[in-house]
Amino acid sequence: MFAARHAVDSIPHAGVSPISHFSQLSSALEQVLFDMPSQFQRLAYVATLDQPIARIQFSRRFLTRSFSDRDWDVAITRAHHAAFLGWLSLSLREKLADIAYLATRRGQTVAELMRHWANAESDETLIPRGVSEPERMLFHNDMGLLRTLAGAKAVAAS
Repeated sequence: MFAARHAVDSIPHAGVSPISHFSQLSSALEQVLFDMPSQFQRLAYVATLDQPIARIQFSRRFLTRSFSDRDWDVAITRAHHAAFLGWLSLSLREKLADIAYLATRRGQTVAELMRHWANAESDETLIPRGVSEPERMLFHNDMGLLRTLAGAKAVAAS
């Protein structure tokens, strides 16, 4: 996290072109996501950046200047698609391991973590705009299977 802020701080702001401004935002966002050890965590985090309060918190923590809504929208859309495709590219086994790792880091069980993502409506918040219907269907199917597997694991453990 320090690296993202430091990288942005070290770039001069006076006379910087709008393209450079946008690259500052994109670079900071990419660094923050890169530092997250879980692909699901990256996906969930970048999905929250559609909310203005999350953008403000991100800006205060990692940026030294403000950006236009358009810059935010473009940077978030790109990062959201990358995180989404990264998640889709994992096998079901890798997805379950990723979620298990994240749950452990948070002091939760997989079932507890998956309860938050308990329905198709909450899944929709993780899907970026403009994805194809097959990608959307694959995501929903995988999330349903992961919830089923998490529930079965919880039952077996009890």
